[in-house]
Amino acid sequence: MGTSVTFDSAVLTEAVSKAVSVAPSKGNAFDKAHGIVIEVMPSEGQVTVRATDLDYFYTEWIDPKEIEGEDVMWRLSANAFGGMVAKLKPGRDVILTQNDQTLEVRSNNLRAMFSLGDTESYPSWDVFEEADLVDVSGIGQAFKNVMWAAADGSDGTLSSVHLTGEIACATDRYKVATFPLKLACAPEGGITLPLSVAKFISGMKGDVKFGWDGHSVLIMPDDNTQIKAIAFGSEYPSAFFERLAKVEHTHQVQVNADELIHMIDLTSVINENDRVKRRITLWIGRSQIAAMTKGDIDQMRDIMPVPGQATHDHRVEIRINPNYLSDALSNGEGLVMIKYSAGIRYTDQSSGTTMSKVLRFERPGEHVAWVAPITGG
Repeated sequence: MGTSVTFDSAVLTEAVSKAVSVAPSKGNAFDKAHGIVIEVMPSEGQVTVRATDLDYFYTEWIDPKEIEGEDVMWRLSANAFGGMVAKLKPGRDVILTQNDQTLEVRSNNLRAMFSLGDTESYPSWDVFEEADLVDVSGIGQAFKNVMWAAADGSDGTLSSVHLTGEIACATDRYKVATFPLKLACAPEGGITLPLSVAKFISGMKGDVKFGWDGHSVLIMPDDNTQIKAIAFGSEYPSAFFERLAKVEHTHQVQVNADELIHMIDLTSVINENDRVKRRITLWIGRSQIAAMTKGDIDQMRDIMPVPGQATHDHRVEIRINPNYLSDALSNGEGLVMIKYSAGIRYTDQSSGTTMSKVLRFERPGEHVAWVAPITGG
């Protein structure tokens, strides 16, 4: 009989599900790092669960109920093994036992056999010292509030979240978001993390321990978990944010974000499947915000009163991507302040500058976003 380890099913399920969420499912990362690795160390009474997509390296220590045999590493299918573990009933013991190149799983009447993969070719990484990290509050919420503004995965450095040491920020140059995030360990020039990494970090709750080793961020979301994430080496266009911050607007209107989102969603249904015409027209003025969309033969308009605000008689016409607008309104809490300039003709390319036409959205807690309108024809 080979090495054997017994877990409470809930403990194993939670750890394996986290690792499976990291394990790659396709591409170069899958070729090099498919599956998850369970390292069983009876000599130390410890078990770790590991996974990586080559950008994000995940390690969690879990407590076994019983453990015996020699120190071993098991590489298992994220799909097959992970799928089985995800469906285990809570409150039961799960016994994992190695027999040659096969892992046997037993739990009550359940019996399963899984082939063990090659562990020598699996990427390896070291654990790091907790003493080298600093406490950071609210990192998950900060990432969640800004990463919607990042470019898609094909756009290099802009497919990322950038950390300056004072804020988290993201942009694809058409939409921008910033949120306060203090990082005492951030280097000069900041830290830029791929969007794939940002998505994992956005799910973290509460305080975490955070560090920087010159190439990667080091994170401990709890005492039993370590994460190493590789940062982009290229320079982030921070000057773009500095120019945006200097733009002055002449007017502002404060609204309930949910109510405005509902109006945008309602009036956008006409052309929601038309990629070419993904635009909505807003009119701000006369104590109202109006929204309208036009299709080839249909059109729809709705109006939101804003009593005592936007009192200018000349209504400002702004064409904008409704998805960008909804994202800017959806991320954050509390009332949103929309800043604009009544003296600029947003639909006229010769009026004002591109930067002066960017709309600014402010939420409580110094959460700020910008969205560029659609100018010209």
